Amino acid sequence: MEKLFKAIEISARAHNGQKRKGENPPPYICHPFFVGLLLLKLGYDEKVVSAGILHDVIEDGFKNLKREDVENIIKENFDDEILDLVKAQTEPKDPNMSKEEKIRTWEIRNQTKLEKLKNSSPEVRAISAVDLLSNLIELHLLFQSEGKQATKYFNVDIKKKISFMEKQLEIFKNDKDAPYSQILPEIENYLQKIKKILEDWENF
Repeated sequence: MEKLFKAIEISARAHNGQKRKGENPPPYICHPFFVGLLLLKLGYDEKVVSAGILHDVIEDGFKNLKREDVENIIKENFDDEILDLVKAQTEPKDPNMSKEEKIRTWEIRNQTKLEKLKNSSPEVRAISAVDLLSNLIELHLLFQSEGKQATKYFNVDIKKKISFMEKQLEIFKNDKDAPYSQILPEIENYLQKIKKILEDWENF
């Protein structure tokens, strides 16, 4: 139980002051906390839940620290298994990459993500699936509250992002007996709702 407490503490410190997307965005910490809570509800053990709470710490947390320093923080407080689970959720891109470079390399980077996901452990995919559901819930709430203008918060065409999410879902469907498989219908449902919203905006 101490590991869970420590994971919450480190994640809260890592994302202190950060916000999600929107005009009135929720604190960033809402996202990793939701991921950890849902993994716990699905029956995952302390290591997987802790990694879920920490999953964005290396990529998006502790903006004043180098990635290797953040990895060392995790290693000092947890074992290599938790560090490996968190690193598996971390895109190995240059944190100083410009917005233009992110847009230019988006497709190839996300294709690499899909290949990596296919070859990952079921535990890594569980964290990724719960992360996806959390992002979809947040995206749906954002579209409901801000309408079409909410698409301005994304660097690439939102349809490309949805297509990528659908490809993730297809990979997750291979883990039919995994505990996280029970949330896959919910992921599919949110994808359909968001696609319907985008279609309605196009036809308006």
